[in-house]
Amino acid sequence: MNAGEAFARRWLIARGCAPVRAGALAMAAGQRARRYPRAVALLRAAGLWLIEFVFPRLLLGRWRRASRLDATAFEELEQRAHHAGRLWIRGIYLLARLPLWELRHAEPPPRQTPHPLEPLLARVPPLTDHAEFDVIVVGSGAGGAPLAADLAARGHRVAILEAGGLVQGETTAGALAHYYLNQGFVGGASGNALLPVMLGRNVGGTTPINSATCLEPQPPFLRQWDRITGLPFSDGLLSGELARVRETLGVCVPDRKLLGASGEIFERGLKSLGREGAYVLPRNTPACEGLGRCPFGCPRFHKRSTDIAFLPLALQRGGVLYPGARVDRIAESSTGVQLHVRFRDGQRLSLRARKCVLAGGALGTPQLIRANRLGSHWRAAGDHLKVHPAAKVLALMPDSVHGERGIAQGMGYQAPELPRIAFEGIFTPKSTVAPVLPCAGAAADYWMDHYDRAASFGMMALDRGSGSVRWTGGQPVLRYALHADDVLDLARGMKLMAEAFFAAGAECVLLPLIGLRNEFITAAQLADFSPADVRAHHLVASGFHPQGTAGMGRVADVDHRLYGCRHIFVSDASLLPDTPGVNPQLTIMALSLRLAGMMDTELAS
Repeated sequence: MNAGEAFARRWLIARGCAPVRAGALAMAAGQRARRYPRAVALLRAAGLWLIEFVFPRLLLGRWRRASRLDATAFEELEQRAHHAGRLWIRGIYLLARLPLWELRHAEPPPRQTPHPLEPLLARVPPLTDHAEFDVIVVGSGAGGAPLAADLAARGHRVAILEAGGLVQGETTAGALAHYYLNQGFVGGASGNALLPVMLGRNVGGTTPINSATCLEPQPPFLRQWDRITGLPFSDGLLSGELARVRETLGVCVPDRKLLGASGEIFERGLKSLGREGAYVLPRNTPACEGLGRCPFGCPRFHKRSTDIAFLPLALQRGGVLYPGARVDRIAESSTGVQLHVRFRDGQRLSLRARKCVLAGGALGTPQLIRANRLGSHWRAAGDHLKVHPAAKVLALMPDSVHGERGIAQGMGYQAPELPRIAFEGIFTPKSTVAPVLPCAGAAADYWMDHYDRAASFGMMALDRGSGSVRWTGGQPVLRYALHADDVLDLARGMKLMAEAFFAAGAECVLLPLIGLRNEFITAAQLADFSPADVRAHHLVASGFHPQGTAGMGRVADVDHRLYGCRHIFVSDASLLPDTPGVNPQLTIMALSLRLAGMMDTELAS
C-alpha cells in the first residue's frame, strides 16, 4: 500500500468505515483521482505524500507517519490541516479528501431519459474539409445558441462548433466529472482565498448545469454600462430581446409547493426578524417537478437551457451543430474567416465562413483571441475578469428538512443595507457539500450524520475587484483576489442568514469560515460575531458567472466586433462591460439576439 492509500485508509477508518471497506474505498479513490486533470492528479499525489510524511512533523511536531497516528493525534492533525492559516496546506488537504468524500457519500444515478437533441443531431450531415458557411459560431451556450437559432431562421448557413457533449442525467459526482470545466478544478495561481470557479463545457455551455434562475439586468448596474459604452442600456436598449428570451425560455415563477424546505425556513426567519420582501425566483423551468438536480443536469430535461430551448430551433431551421469540436486556429482575411478544427475522433478540418462569432465563455473566448492574436486589442483579452463570489450558511433544525427535495435555488432576498449581496437559496448533496464544510473531523461527521436536518441558504457578491485569466498547458489559470469590501459584505451577509435561521428555530448554525469561530448554538453567541474580523483567507467560497474578459469597450466595440477585425465578433459572458447585477444568463442571451439582428443586416448587404 502506497503512502496515499495508507493515509486515505486511515482517514476513512477515522470516519467510521470498517477496515476492509476502507481499504477498498481508498483504492477506488486513487483510481478516481487519476482521472482528474493531469496537473490536479499530480498535485494530489504529491500532496498525499506530504500529508503522510511531512504534515505530522509540520503541524504536530511529531516524527511519525500520519496513517500511524493514534485516534487523538490523527483528529488533531485533521483539525490543524483543515484550519491552517496557509492556503497551500488547506488546499492540499482539501484535494486529498475530495474523492474520499465523493465515494463515501455516493448516490444512486437518476433515471436516464434520452436527450431531445439526439434525433436532430443524428440527421446533421458530416463535415467535409474546406466546408463553407455564412456564420460559424464557436460555442453553444447562452451567447452562441440564441444567435445561431436566430440567424438560421433568417436563412443564413450557420454551423455551431462545441467542444463539449450532451448533458445526460448523472450522479452529482458524475456531473462534476463530465460536465464541469476541468471537473470543477478552475482556480488561481495567486490570490487571497481559495476560490474555485464553476462553469460548464457542454452542448449548451453552462446553461444545462446552472440553477435555472432568470433575472433581468438591474438599472443601477446598467447605468455603469452606459458610462463604459455610450449606449442607453439603462433606457431599455435590450427590452425587446429580453422579452423574446423570456418567451423562448418559458420563464415563470414556480409554485411554492415545488420549493425546497430551506427557502421556506429562511423566509420564516426573516419575517420573525421583521424583514419582508423574500420572493420566489423566476426560472426557465415551466414543467419543473422539483427534483432538485438543476446544477447537475435535469434528468427530465425540464430546464429550458439552450440545448433544449434554442439549439433544436437552430437545427430545425437548417443550422448544423458539431459536438466534440475544438478550434485550434482562427485567421481572418478580407473576405472572411478560416478556422482549423480538431474533433474528438482525431479528425482535423479547415472551415471557412463569412463571419465568425466567438461564444466560448469568459475563459475560453479570451484564450482564442490571445492564441490567435485576433484584433488590435488582443493583449487585453483575459483581463478585467469579474466573478460572483458565493458562500452559504448551514443550519441544524429540530426536525427533518430533507433539503435535497424540491427546487434548491427557489427563494431570493435583497437586504436594503447590502445592495451588492444577492441572497439566493441553495442546497447541495452530501457528496459535494462534505469536502467544503468549514469544519473537519468529528464535527464534520456530526453534520453529515444529521444532514437530513440541515437547511441552507446562500449569497453571492457583485464583486468590486477584478482579475485575469491566462491559459497554460491547456489549462485556465486565474489571478483573482477578493476585494476587502466584498469580504465585509459577505461576512455581514452570513451573519444575517444565521440570525434568520435562529429566528426560525435552528439549534445550531455553521458559517462558511475557517480560522475563526464558525459554529454557534444560540443567537446570543452569534451576536458576538464581528464581520469586521473576517479576512478573505477565512472564507469558504466559490466563484460563479465569470465575465468581462473581452469586454465591450475594451476588446470589442459596441457592435460586438473585435477591435481591428471586420468579420469576428464576441457573444458570451466575456463581452459584458461590467456585472449586470444578477445571474447573467438572460442578459447574455439578450445581447446574443441583439448581435444576430445586426449581423443579419450586414450579411444581407
